[in-house]
Amino acid sequence: MPETKDLHLLELSVVPVRNKYQVEDSKGRLLYTIKRKWRKYAILDANDYELYELADPTEDEYRILLNNKRKASVRCLSKFVHPKMELTVGKRKLVFATEDRMHYTITDENGEERGGFEVVSVGKDEFRFDLQIAQADFDDYVPLIPLAAVHSITPVS
Repeated sequence: MPETKDLHLLELSVVPVRNKYQVEDSKGRLLYTIKRKWRKYAILDANDYELYELADPTEDEYRILLNNKRKASVRCLSKFVHPKMELTVGKRKLVFATEDRMHYTITDENGEERGGFEVVSVGKDEFRFDLQIAQADFDDYVPLIPLAAVHSITPVS
């Protein structure tokens, strides 16, 4: 995981359980559930209220939807040479880059490190994600980002 200076990092694990994912905090408490819905992933809170959806990509761009309206987008910038994805929320951008397709570094538009995530293989085509992100950059849709990364940039275990 990345070493970041003076950042308060949130640590989350996105763990596959049967046909869904559970998002847990560093103390193992369940925060969210991510379910596959036809061509989308939906993230639900502890009361099963749907917060956001990650829609399947069109031209390597995933849309993050709130009440069926675009809140953000995740775009694949490069799949093979220096694999990289970009999250855009309004004018704010975060870049998720990897050299080995298993360890990602999250940086902002100024190149400052904001966290990262690790992809851990737990079975055939099944992955767990260990995510760290600066509290200032966190929103409820953030646990969906590693899913978009794995579908765009195939992990190499």
